[in-house]
Amino acid sequence: MKELQSKMVFLPPRLPHQKKTLIFDLDETLIHSYNYVDENDMSKHTTSYAEKKCMYGLTFSLRPYALECLRAANENFQVIIFTASVKCYADAILDYIDPRKELIQYRLYRDSC
Repeated sequence: MKELQSKMVFLPPRLPHQKKTLIFDLDETLIHSYNYVDENDMSKHTTSYAEKKCMYGLTFSLRPYALECLRAANENFQVIIFTASVKCYADAILDYIDPRKELIQYRLYRDSC
């Protein structure tokens, strides 16, 4: 039981007037990522991230209507993104999707759980 409790994720307390929570998975739900960078393919997005003093290129596609879904979800829900990926990879994508941090209220990563 203590092992389970040590892995619990604690979000800031929700105030009574706040919206209910909706959690989306990042990889293969909102986006599809590729193992290569293709800057010529306009249907795909490219970004980069640093991990352990190395820079990595990343190519991904947003799923159809992903942004519209996040915008609509924000009308009625507090939106959280979960990913089994590392923070630097996920943040590079999420900062591209939501640069003003208006669509996603919390981010949970591999090491969050």
